[in-house]
Amino acid sequence: MHLVSWLNQALDNREVAALVVYAGAVVRAMSPMFSAGNWRLGLAPGFGGFSGEKMKAAVRRLAGVIACAMRELRAQALLVPSGRKRVPRG
Repeated sequence: MHLVSWLNQALDNREVAALVVYAGAVVRAMSPMFSAGNWRLGLAPGFGGFSGEKMKAAVRRLAGVIACAMRELRAQALLVPSGRKRVPRG
């Protein structure tokens, strides 16, 4: 079974994947698996061979890293609260 967590398009799935791995969970960035121009941003967690408790802990780490990345984007004023990209004016 595979699970994919699609990400907000303002996030870099490869960067988020590296942060998740650093936090102690295993994920793969999805964008390299798409053909040029058709990519989507997401993460595929690796849950094979883990107990239910370890899976829950990994999901908490994954959620924490994604939440932190979203807070960072908002702090940089790259996103409005709805999660959509700001359009520069002028």
